Amino acid sequence: MTTLLIGIVFTLAASGAVMAGLDKAYHSPRFAEHHFAAPRPMRATEDERKWLYALNSLLSTLIIFGAAIYGFEWLFTADSIGIGWMLAQAVGILLVYDALYYALHRWVFHHRKLMRYVHGLHHRSRTPNARESIFTHPIELIAGLALFLFSTWIIGPVHVVAFSAAFLVYSLLNVIIHAGFAFPRGPLRLLNMWSRKHHGHHGVDPNKNFASLFPLWDVLLGTSI
Repeated sequence: MTTLLIGIVFTLAASGAVMAGLDKAYHSPRFAEHHFAAPRPMRATEDERKWLYALNSLLSTLIIFGAAIYGFEWLFTADSIGIGWMLAQAVGILLVYDALYYALHRWVFHHRKLMRYVHGLHHRSRTPNARESIFTHPIELIAGLALFLFSTWIIGPVHVVAFSAAFLVYSLLNVIIHAGFAFPRGPLRLLNMWSRKHHGHHGVDPNKNFASLFPLWDVLLGTSI
């Protein structure tokens, strides 16, 4: 269990650092010309945003540590397996999660009678940046983490290293897709596709680009722009 807890702590710290770095870059004059769109005011006060950031950070921490401690025997294993199996398990978790999230996002969160009650909060931001990755209704945050843990259960029991790797990718990409700008040069340009896709969902057509991690689902189901 120690390895799993270390992996979770590392992921939470890395996600916070990436979020802070991308937020700083977004507000830096150096990257202003690389914004996907001119920033629009958000329909939320700074106090509302800070309160929601704090609540969602606390909830996500409690949920993931609770699953690690109380759900270990159902979800995880520390038995020795090969690197190939670990990689397969990590990719499997992410693929299953994103397929389920696509369905939840498209047919539940964007249902015209339900949108305003939960997911509409996140869409108050038409030009999101990294901080808005956790500007979501607590119900949406809980649902997303529940899907991720359910995906782990479907694939599992998974090796603690495989889960740690999947959780790291899941957490970082959910921050990166809200970057709001494109890196103009260097290897970080490889990340632009994710953030550009999600900007399309927020700022171009909210009925497109429902997937979170893999554009594959949008391509297959005709919702890609």
